[in-house]
Amino acid sequence: MSHHSCVSLKVILYRGLPVFYLLIATAEAILAFARLLSLSGGSNLIRDNAQVGAGFVLDCISSGTAILTGILIYVSLAIFVLSCICVICTGKRSGTCCSQQICQPAILRFVTLNCNFPFYVTRPKNRFRHRMIFLVSSSILRLVAVIIYATVKSGDIDGRQSQVALLCGISVLCPLCMILLDIFRYRIWWHYRPSCDDDRSYQRLSPKHVRFLPYHLLGDNRSMIVPGNQPCINQNTCTKRELEHIMIFHSSKYKPQLRWTELSNSDREKGIYVGFHCTTPEAAVSIAHSDFRINNKPPQMLGFGVYFARSIKGTERKARHSGATICAEVQMGKVKEVTWSQLYTVSNSRRWWKDYDTVYYVHANPNRDEFCVKDPSQILRWVIVVNEAYDANVQRFRLNHEFENTQCGWV
Repeated sequence: MSHHSCVSLKVILYRGLPVFYLLIATAEAILAFARLLSLSGGSNLIRDNAQVGAGFVLDCISSGTAILTGILIYVSLAIFVLSCICVICTGKRSGTCCSQQICQPAILRFVTLNCNFPFYVTRPKNRFRHRMIFLVSSSILRLVAVIIYATVKSGDIDGRQSQVALLCGISVLCPLCMILLDIFRYRIWWHYRPSCDDDRSYQRLSPKHVRFLPYHLLGDNRSMIVPGNQPCINQNTCTKRELEHIMIFHSSKYKPQLRWTELSNSDREKGIYVGFHCTTPEAAVSIAHSDFRINNKPPQMLGFGVYFARSIKGTERKARHSGATICAEVQMGKVKEVTWSQLYTVSNSRRWWKDYDTVYYVHANPNRDEFCVKDPSQILRWVIVVNEAYDANVQRFRLNHEFENTQCGWV
């Protein structure tokens, strides 16, 4: 299978997730009601046998969501049927077909109890973690219920416990299938790959590469009026230095640290500084799979090396290439500070390499400071964002629209 075919298959699977969740939830609900009927039919096993009763309690706890989902599905289907009958009897067709209404993403999420909190827009790992805790707990409880059902002595009751144990065992596959779907959804968000990387998606990424970020997660897209999807409340006083936090919860004008010349002695001794680098999408993908490369082609104002600015806006103003932005954690080492009048001592040369690791240009305008490191090994880790014009995968997967149809603030 070609890489483009593989990507197309992923797109189809991802966009079909609400339907897959609904099918699994429906199967789980049917199995739950079948177990309930089997236990309550004839003599009441739950009442007559304490061990079956204990298994039933665990089964109900682990299948509570399935039962509720089943009720919601049946109610939704009833509404759908009544709507169709109403349309047929009155001869009036509403602007939107009732079948389309019943298949709305919010409806599908509601009947499968799959939350869509705005909080999860920027925190896909949290959604994955919460879902895993819930689904794994349900699976464990149901497995215990299977064991209890299966170990009931057949002489004590009429043998229906074997049928219930079988149905309960089959139902364990439902949360396991949902776990697989959640892993797939999590990987699309957290291990996102832009379309310009499709042809190299099989190649190993650099150990320094943290992740690609979808462009719609950048901080300029946060909203003060949407709870859970707001920018960092600390704004310019924020002390967090996680690269994802900087890119996701702060605007493009945000500078994570003071100017190098204004840092405290202890911070300068640590030598860790956050920088922003702008380049082409092709170069960004190459960096993700290998490392940065030194630019040896004049003119180079601060000499030969890898250049960084203090903010996204800062690097966009200075960069010769555009299309992708990299936020990196840099080990500054020994720093040579220069002003405009001292640029001639470092420009278009490697002379400073012998005594220094980094050149920091103290611009007359603090927003336009930049620095150059001599060795890519000084760049410790990075995250990459490819601009919308060069990345079609966000639109293909509809990641930027996934939370637009959230209803009631959570579904």
